[in-house]
Amino acid sequence: MNPVVTDLTEAFRAIARERMEGLPVVNEALSVEAVGFTAWDGHLLGVLIAPWFMNLILLPGKSDDWHRLEAGSKQAWALPSGEYEFTVGRVDGVGIYQSCALFSSVRDFPDQGTARQVAQAVMAEIFKRETEGSRPLQGLTQDEVTEPVSRRELFRRTLLRGRGRGE
Repeated sequence: MNPVVTDLTEAFRAIARERMEGLPVVNEALSVEAVGFTAWDGHLLGVLIAPWFMNLILLPGKSDDWHRLEAGSKQAWALPSGEYEFTVGRVDGVGIYQSCALFSSVRDFPDQGTARQVAQAVMAEIFKRETEGSRPLQGLTQDEVTEPVSRRELFRRTLLRGRGRGE
């Protein structure tokens, strides 16, 4: 695993232990995991699963100077599957990164394996070329993943939801 991705994972594991433990938004069945990180356009792109979210994460490349970006500011990135809005973040041990919310709540994921399958499917979809009428896959809502749900159904809903923004 890339050292920057390892640092990102460790930073969010520390957040999980130190600040998130016991909070109602946390899904105890999940843990912090980096999925599918790959080089893209001089950056690293992948999905970060945490017990309280699932986000697409963009990490700076060696030639990127993101130090001037303000935490909380927004930046659009044109990925193969369409344009996505990322929010600039900063975390100890990593520095600046950008994130795009996929699931703002992960309460209904039954286990880590299901979350990992969804993250892998997201990465596959991200690199598919945008077609007419398609929209980026981001901002999935709690209403779109209801309890109870099988792994197959969660996976199907994620992929077939029209790649919209939770509309």
